Amino acid sequence: MHRQSGRARQKLRRFLFIETKTEGEPLTVGQDILLRALSFVPGFTVVLIRGPNSCPEHVTIFRRGGFQSEPTSREDFQQRVDRWYDATNEGKPKHQVRTAKTRS
Repeated sequence: MHRQSGRARQKLRRFLFIETKTEGEPLTVGQDILLRALSFVPGFTVVLIRGPNSCPEHVTIFRRGGFQSEPTSREDFQQRVDRWYDATNEGKPKHQVRTAKTRS
């Protein structure tokens, strides 16, 4: 029983942090600092989504202070989030909201 509760705590230490902005809406200096800082924290996956309400058009994934942006869609982004949740439940590495170039 103790091992199961340990695994549950481990799952709870993984966080998907999503910031949303409309196209052309700038990040404030404070938001940029926060997203980059969180990208260094173990267990955090940090994502910026741009597009009209409920319709993501670009995804930016922050990793260790850097970032990579690429086009996305509602369906694509949902699949990325689903993969992140599946990987978290299976205990795999935290960065599962992958870019197109790193998908397997």
